[in-house]
Amino acid sequence: MKNIDIRNLAKIGVADVDVYKTDRRKYSKYKLEGDVTFYRSKTNIDDKLGNEDSQYFGKFGYDRYSLTTSPQKSFIYYFDKNGKSLKDAKEISINDYVCPYLSIWPKTEISLYVKAKGTSGGEEMLEYECKEWDKNTQTFSKTTSKLNITKKDPEVTNNTRYFKINIECKDAFENDISIVAKYNNQIVGRLIVKANSKLYRTTIQPVLINFGQTASTELTSLSKHDDFIENKLLPYFNNKSFNQAYIQASLAPTTKTVTFSLDEFMSKKLFFTDEGKLRLDRSQKLAYNNLIESRFAAYNSDAQEKQTINEELMTLAYEMIQGFKDKFNFGKTSDLKKAAKFYEEKRATNAWKSDKVNKAYLKYKELKKKYKGDNSIDKNNITYLFYSNNLESARTKGEKDNVRAFSATGFGTVHIFNHALEANKRAEKEKKQDDRTEALIIHELGHAFGLNHTMDDVAKRSAERIQGEIDAKEKEIQNFLSLKQKSSEYEKYIRLDWIYSGLYDILSKKKEELSVESFESSFLVYFIKDIEDKCWYYEHMKVKNIFNSVILHMEENIDAKVVVLHDQTETEQEKQERIERETLLTFNSIIQTRRNEITALQTNKSRQEKQIGIVLPQTETLENFLDYSQYGDADGNEAAPRNNKFEYKSFYQWQWKKMIDTGVKNNYLRLIE
Repeated sequence: MKNIDIRNLAKIGVADVDVYKTDRRKYSKYKLEGDVTFYRSKTNIDDKLGNEDSQYFGKFGYDRYSLTTSPQKSFIYYFDKNGKSLKDAKEISINDYVCPYLSIWPKTEISLYVKAKGTSGGEEMLEYECKEWDKNTQTFSKTTSKLNITKKDPEVTNNTRYFKINIECKDAFENDISIVAKYNNQIVGRLIVKANSKLYRTTIQPVLINFGQTASTELTSLSKHDDFIENKLLPYFNNKSFNQAYIQASLAPTTKTVTFSLDEFMSKKLFFTDEGKLRLDRSQKLAYNNLIESRFAAYNSDAQEKQTINEELMTLAYEMIQGFKDKFNFGKTSDLKKAAKFYEEKRATNAWKSDKVNKAYLKYKELKKKYKGDNSIDKNNITYLFYSNNLESARTKGEKDNVRAFSATGFGTVHIFNHALEANKRAEKEKKQDDRTEALIIHELGHAFGLNHTMDDVAKRSAERIQGEIDAKEKEIQNFLSLKQKSSEYEKYIRLDWIYSGLYDILSKKKEELSVESFESSFLVYFIKDIEDKCWYYEHMKVKNIFNSVILHMEENIDAKVVVLHDQTETEQEKQERIERETLLTFNSIIQTRRNEITALQTNKSRQEKQIGIVLPQTETLENFLDYSQYGDADGNEAAPRNNKFEYKSFYQWQWKKMIDTGVKNNYLRLIE
C-alpha cells in the first residue's frame, strides 16, 4: 500500500487505492456509533421526501428502502449491509440494514451525505471501499477503479456537522458496484451503484389527434413541436425522471397530426358529451387505444383502405361470435355430461349453421379475399404521445371523475387529453413554476414501460386467479374419476369436451380484443371445411397441423377420427404433436394432463406469491412516479384531498429494471452507442 499523507485526505480516492486507511482516528475526539447510511441530500437525512426534500431534484437515481414510505414487501429486491440478497427474507424490522441504491451516468459525478445512527462526528473516520459484483462467486469481490470516492469538507449548519462524499464515475461498468463504509475495519454501511455500461434511448413521437366532421386524407406534420413537449416534458424526462433508470429520450423530427371522423368514433360508442365537452368513455380506454394505434398506423403507411377492411372483418367476426353464443353457452369448465348433451343436440353445428352466423361468415369469407394483413404501429425504438385538444378527458358516465391521461400497461403509448394540456397552459399564463403536468405524463410513461401503481397488488390478484384455475382443474379431475368409476361411456366425449370448453376464451372477448389471427386460430379453424377457405393458419403456418372442421365432424359422428392436416415438411417434433392431437383421449390421459397443468399453475402461483404485499396505501410514498398525490381511492377525482407533502421525484431501483426489461423486450428502447 502507498504511504498516505493524512493532511490531504480529501484528494484520496479508490483510483489511488482500494481501501484507504489512516491513523487519524487516534487524534479525533469523535467516535462512530451505529451503522452508516448514505443520503441523497442534507434534508433527506431527516427522512424528508417529496416537496419536503428541497435539495433533491432527480438529477441522479437514488432509492433507500423505508418501512413507512416504500411498498412494504419490496425489501426482497434489496441487499443487506453484508452484501447478501434479501430475496428470501420474510420480514424486516427498523433495526435491519437495507442498502440504498444509486444510479450515476458514466463520466459524471454526484455528492451524497453520510450519517451514522448515533452521535454525529465519527463519520469523518470512515474508510470507503469499492468492489464490483462477481457473477461467478455471486459476491461483491472484484477490484474496480471505475468509481472514485472523495471526502468533502464537513458542512456546518446550526452547530451540526454534515459529512459529504463525492462519487465520480470515471468509466462505465458492467456489473453493480458496492461502496462499503468501514470503521475500525468493520463494515458499517453499504451503497450499491447500478451498472451503467448499458444506456438506453427511445424516440418520443408526438401525434396531435383531432376529431372533426371530415377525416384527413393523409398524415401531415406540424411546422414545429409543441413548446410544452420540447421545452418542458423532454427535459423533465431526461433530467428528472427516466434518467434515473439510465433511459434518455430524443424527439422525433416532427410532430405528426391527423384528423379522425368524430361521427365514426361516436358510432362506436367510444365518446359522449358531458358538461358541453367531448369525453372518452372511461370503460373504453383499451378500445380507444387500439383504434388510435391501428388508424395512425394506416395513415403512416398509406393503408387506410387496408384498415377499413380490417375493421369490417372484425365487425363480422364479432357478429359471428355473438350469433354463436346465442345458441352455444358451454362455459369454461370441463363437463362431460354437458358435452354429451351438446353432442346429442348438435349445439355447435346448429349454432354455426344459424342464419346470423352463416350470413356473417359468407360476408367475412368474401371480404377476406381483400385482406392484406393487420395495420400495426411501428414501435421500434419509439414511444408515442397521442394528445388531443378536442377530447377533454376520460370519464365514467354519470360521474365527475376526470382522467387527464392514460396508458395501457406495457403498450409503449400515452394518451393525453385537453384537461391536462389546459392545466399546463394556465400555469404558463400565471407564470407559475408548476411541473405537475409533466409529472403526470411521466406517471403514464411509467405504465407504458410496464409499471403498475404502487398501491395496486397485481401479484395478489394474479395468485387468486391462478388458484381459481387450480381449483377448477382439481374439480375436473374429481369429476373424471367419478365418471370413470361409474361408466366408461363418457370417455368418448373427452376431446369434444376439451374443444367446447376451449372456445370460452374467444367467445368472451370484446370486439376491440379481436384480431384476424386470434379469431381464425381460436374459433374459425374448428368449422371451416377445407383448405380453400384460406383460414389464417393455412396462410401463415408452415405445417398445417390443425383440425379439419373438427367440431362439425365430431358432432356428426363422435367416433370419427380426428384428422390433422399437415404437409411433408413437418419436423419430428411437429409430427409428434400431430399424432398426439389425433390420438383418442382417455380418462387416464386427460387426468394426467390436468395434473401436469396444475403443477405448472402451482409453480406460477408460487412466483406470484413472492410478490404479494409489494404495495403501499395511496400517496404514502410521498414522491414515487407510480403513486397518486390524492388520498384514498381517488383515481381521476380532482376534488379528492391531496397530500400536501407529495411531489413526484423518483422511481425505485426495481422499477428502473422493470422499465428497461419492458422497453428492451418490446423494442421501445435501443442501446446508446
